[in-house]
Amino acid sequence: ERHLQQNRLSPLSSGINAEYGSHNVDACVYEVVSEGGPWKHSRTCNALNTIQATKTQKKFIVSPQSGRYTAIIDISRNVYLYMCTEGGNVGTMSIVSIEGDMSEIVGVTARESSILLLTEDSFIR
Repeated sequence: ERHLQQNRLSPLSSGINAEYGSHNVDACVYEVVSEGGPWKHSRTCNALNTIQATKTQKKFIVSPQSGRYTAIIDISRNVYLYMCTEGGNVGTMSIVSIEGDMSEIVGVTARESSILLLTEDSFIR
């Protein structure tokens, strides 16, 4: 049985207008090709649905257009980087904790080689 969980990936965050649906433990990303038109399956991130479900304080989920990685940013200023893989293998995850006195993260965008975080008073790359 398939369960579709709609989670909007911001066009700014991924470079495409996309939605992802959960299928068991995986996250399947679908591009919205045209308004009211068909959706196109663009990639599957193995086990990502399970990983994001465990992050109960997540604030943002972003991915660059290539889908090479997905970043989950939580309210505690942790960035979970999940490297998606090809061929059915589970990817790897790294955790980056942002420390120091900084204001709340209010925006984020994923680029191919970096993540940009926007706080109320600065940009962090």
